[in-house]
Amino acid sequence: MPIVGGNLSWKPKDIVNQTQDEDSNKLRTEWGNLKTWDFEFLLVHEGWENIPSEFEKWGKLPIFKSIKELRRDSYGIWLKLEGRNTPYTALVLPYLATRDISNLARHTKISKACFDSEGLHLPMSGLMLDDCDAMLVWEGELDFKLPKLSKEKIGDIASKLGKLVSNLAEFSTPNNQAGWNNRLKNCEADLNVNTLWRAPHSSDTVGLPWIGVSLEYYDSNLSKFVSMPPKYTEFLTMEAQRLPAFSWWGRVEGDLVSKGLVETKDLPFVFDLFAKELPKNWTSKAAMSTYAGGLWIWRYEDILLRLAQARAYGNSEMESKCKKWLDDVDRMQAKMGVSRMFRSMNWVAAFAVVSILYSQQNGWIDQMAGNIGIGISLLVAVLGTTIYKLKDPSPF
Repeated sequence: MPIVGGNLSWKPKDIVNQTQDEDSNKLRTEWGNLKTWDFEFLLVHEGWENIPSEFEKWGKLPIFKSIKELRRDSYGIWLKLEGRNTPYTALVLPYLATRDISNLARHTKISKACFDSEGLHLPMSGLMLDDCDAMLVWEGELDFKLPKLSKEKIGDIASKLGKLVSNLAEFSTPNNQAGWNNRLKNCEADLNVNTLWRAPHSSDTVGLPWIGVSLEYYDSNLSKFVSMPPKYTEFLTMEAQRLPAFSWWGRVEGDLVSKGLVETKDLPFVFDLFAKELPKNWTSKAAMSTYAGGLWIWRYEDILLRLAQARAYGNSEMESKCKKWLDDVDRMQAKMGVSRMFRSMNWVAAFAVVSILYSQQNGWIDQMAGNIGIGISLLVAVLGTTIYKLKDPSPF
């Protein structure tokens, strides 16, 4: 089997700094550093028989008779391990970044909730180095070739995602709008985009454990998402946070649209199948309001992540698409800016009422004129609030 060499698909070549320390175990990029390690020994059978002591093993590493490289992508090197009775799939992660997947798989209650949802395939074992996931192993030979999906199959995927995140409700944490907004702020700064968006977020919007789902890593044979760590670009540009259900929906919806699997007009139908599985308050009017972020801010997050991936790995076509999508976000924000002018009518009305009451007390205007003025002010406030609510951009 050939040692690494050749195609280093995981290397974010377009953001790598030209000056690198040859003896350093860090890859320096425009957005921060990635920690490297010597992983070549895992590409040959003999290497698995003598794993160095500095690695932490978790789960039960498989016994196998042969090893074969399947492919390379932006995560790392995928291997097929031919066991005695069943195959296994291993992913070697060339950069040490997070431990999200081993945390998920090793947490008994959370992993059981994922298993019970019948929608997520977790690794059975792995290796850790310096408190980060270095290698992950799944039972079975994973197949990420996504066939043309029927409307029913897409609906089934949406329902499974809904059931998966719903099963994690007991492990949820309160709204963390400061952290979520900071993720966007950091990524916007790294990407140097003109679009800026922060949201107040409803208290009905809660954080969930990392599940790492996308259609890019959906096994159509198992009919399950394969849980994946954050991509290196997400690790570099966004702070790790517990994310709400809508964030995972935004990523899967982005896959459906970018892969041409769903037409925009059909998205409400697919979303309803997802939302039907969620706790009612997660899709309350306040949680769905675009003024409070709603679905749109998580679509925005997904666009930023796709743009980061496109820039880091030289995908000009995707970068161009992301820029067009950001233009759509800009237009919607402009509309919301106009809508907020109507909400400001409340402040104008409140100031008018206070001024009229003060004038009445000082005898500057008579009682009747003052009452008429107060009535008009209250009418203006009600009218402004009504128009503001009516102009809340639709989730679709």
